[in-house]
Amino acid sequence: MSIDLAHGAIAMPSDCHPRHVSLTVLPADGPRPALVSRMSRKRFAVLWAVQVLIIVHVLHWFFDGTTLAPIEPSESMAAVKDGVITVGAIFFALALGSTAILGRWFCGWGCHMVLLQDLCSALLARLGIRPRPFRSRVLLWLPFLLALYMFVWPLVYRIALAPILQPTLSWPGLSMELTTDDYWRGMPGWAMGIPFVLVCGVITVVFLGHKGYCTYACPYGGFFAPIARFARARIRVSDACDQCGHCTAVCTSNVRVHEEVRDYRMVVDIGCMQCMDCVSVCPKQALSFGFGAGPGRAVPAAARLFDFSIADEIFIGAIAGVSFMASYSLLPLLFASGLAVCLTWAVWTGWCALALHDASALGVVLRQGGRIRAAGVVTVLIAAGTLGVVLPTAAAGGAAWMADRLDHHVLVAEQMVFDADGVLPERETIEAVDAATAWYLRARSIGQGGWAVLPWRDRGFTMRLAWLAAVKRDHARALELLHGLHQEGSNEVIVAGVARVLRASRQGSEASAWVARALAEHPKWEAIRDEEILWLMSEGHDDEAIEAARAWVAARPDSLNALRRLSVVLVERGSGDGQVHEGIALVDRTLEMAPGNPGAMLVKANGFARLGQHDAAIATLQEALRLAPTVRGLWEALADACARGGREMEAQAALAEAERLAAEEQQRAGAGQR
Repeated sequence: MSIDLAHGAIAMPSDCHPRHVSLTVLPADGPRPALVSRMSRKRFAVLWAVQVLIIVHVLHWFFDGTTLAPIEPSESMAAVKDGVITVGAIFFALALGSTAILGRWFCGWGCHMVLLQDLCSALLARLGIRPRPFRSRVLLWLPFLLALYMFVWPLVYRIALAPILQPTLSWPGLSMELTTDDYWRGMPGWAMGIPFVLVCGVITVVFLGHKGYCTYACPYGGFFAPIARFARARIRVSDACDQCGHCTAVCTSNVRVHEEVRDYRMVVDIGCMQCMDCVSVCPKQALSFGFGAGPGRAVPAAARLFDFSIADEIFIGAIAGVSFMASYSLLPLLFASGLAVCLTWAVWTGWCALALHDASALGVVLRQGGRIRAAGVVTVLIAAGTLGVVLPTAAAGGAAWMADRLDHHVLVAEQMVFDADGVLPERETIEAVDAATAWYLRARSIGQGGWAVLPWRDRGFTMRLAWLAAVKRDHARALELLHGLHQEGSNEVIVAGVARVLRASRQGSEASAWVARALAEHPKWEAIRDEEILWLMSEGHDDEAIEAARAWVAARPDSLNALRRLSVVLVERGSGDGQVHEGIALVDRTLEMAPGNPGAMLVKANGFARLGQHDAAIATLQEALRLAPTVRGLWEALADACARGGREMEAQAALAEAERLAAEEQQRAGAGQR
């Protein structure tokens, strides 16, 4: 390396990328220390206030049982996939709209992930560590691609591909879901949440620089960043600026503020999150936040200095893509994206330690003068191990994706699959079953003969393999797979699957014995009890069904599900008036436990009808219709009860309303298919 003192530039050696960087001539007494932002405390106060509001929101749900749905941008996926307008979708739309005016203010002042990353940066600063930005062109595209996948791809699939690949998929229409009684639905548990915070809130900062997750992994930022180009509210500069560089030194968004205001009279970098740190530290008060004209033209590529050549970027992009495929096959998207960029950094750093003349990372020398250091050897081994896990896991993830796509073509109803009199499906379905089976086998772990290094998804794949075997009526193979899962660690779904396959292979008594043994060990299991009772009813074993329902109530006398099932069995299959009366009394008990249930009222009305008490049946159905006036089945039941009670005019009116509702349902279904 040579230093050109005349021109104040450093000429890099030939084995590095050639670049000349102008150097500022420092005063004799040395550089001035960077100033401390006066805005940081205010912004942290706002961010902590947001966390307090989140806690209050959760507590309201915990004590009240129902609360406003999560104010989370990911909830917008329900809108684009299923037409469900949520609070999260409304909030995300407002945030995007305001970004087009004010820039990325929400990222800097309202995001909990920014709080975590800035806390990490503050801690590192106290330790005298300033993370070095990982300035990659290709990684900047990852958030945008993730945003397209989350929020645009579902629409593209539904509009352009579903008519060909999934013609039965219909548009459900628009609906609103602004409240919830299950706040944690879709939220990760502690086992996922803690590693997510460590990786995406801490490690991304250490590896990739300040706000590393926001810059390279956040799908919401994938929309916020390009929209921010249109913002008229920006950090602007006056003529008082003397290019001291304090603004750049204090910026935690990796923006070269002093260069941008010099060249454009404003900050144009879409990474700017309006934190106002630069404004607060300017010793000349030359910076301000205000409205005005935009940049007026596209910012040249040279305005951002990146660390890598095009060949480097291609390599980094390939590693990032493979790492994301591997991570996303095991983790939620928001976690997978953060882990993927961290893995990319690890592999790239290992490559630098192996191939470059000089290399360092995190302040540690990995290679110097062409000789690798001990730290470099460790880094190379870590990179090799990372690739050894990532590559086969990504391949297994691709196999799982193929299997899932083929599995979606196996359109056979469960009733047909587990019907003892069922037949083999059509040839096209059998071919889809065979192809999906082959890909599921590849997607399993190496220990199971597949490609994946980690066995985290083996049980799920084995369940799908058992289902596909049942579709082909290969009951022996399905039972083999399910019994294997049962031995590893059973649950209600596995036990129910074994029972269904046994019934489908005409081993009903063995299925009942299997269920009885499982319930003796797990008396709190309810779904399998209910399924056993329904099967007994379908086979005409009414007395056994009633006995099984009574056993359920005896085992769990306060279970609403048990009481409801016993009431239905007694009303519909009771052998005399006494059992029907008992069933009606049980319905009343369930309505005391959970009032306002039209379905329970329908069961009660059916009981009155069996007893010949048609007026009581009509009154009960009318009460149910006051609660659910658009349920067609209730109107049909009312028409039948009125006809049996000799009230023909009311029967005709109820039947007409049922026909009107049926026509509306058909019209909505037709509109959804279009």
